[in-house]
Amino acid sequence: MIMQTNEIYTEYCEFWEKYRPADKYANRRSCTFGQWMKRSRQARRAMLETVRRSSVNPERNPYFWVQDYPEPVPRDWNGSREGGRMLASGEAAIAFHKGKAGVYTIADIEWYGMTRPRRDSDETSV
Repeated sequence: MIMQTNEIYTEYCEFWEKYRPADKYANRRSCTFGQWMKRSRQARRAMLETVRRSSVNPERNPYFWVQDYPEPVPRDWNGSREGGRMLASGEAAIAFHKGKAGVYTIADIEWYGMTRPRRDSDETSV
């Protein structure tokens, strides 16, 4: 589902309120929203969670904070004992992220829109 602009703006308003930029950056609200719109939904969610959990330096220009915030990536559990357990329990599956196969939680597969490898049984006979 694609998030509507007004939903994104509602998130952004909460972000701006929690960020509490210094007065000298009050005029950056609109251009910072432009940066916010350019970011992935995963990055927007992570930025919002960051300002909800902790205070951000209000002396940091919010425009650049949003622009420079690192893009979140899903954790690849491949090769870990925990990954094997999650695969066995159905909490994780093999999926492709940026063209590379790995073991990801079902929640991450859905959130990041990853594709899963096709099995021969997935093909329908004609």
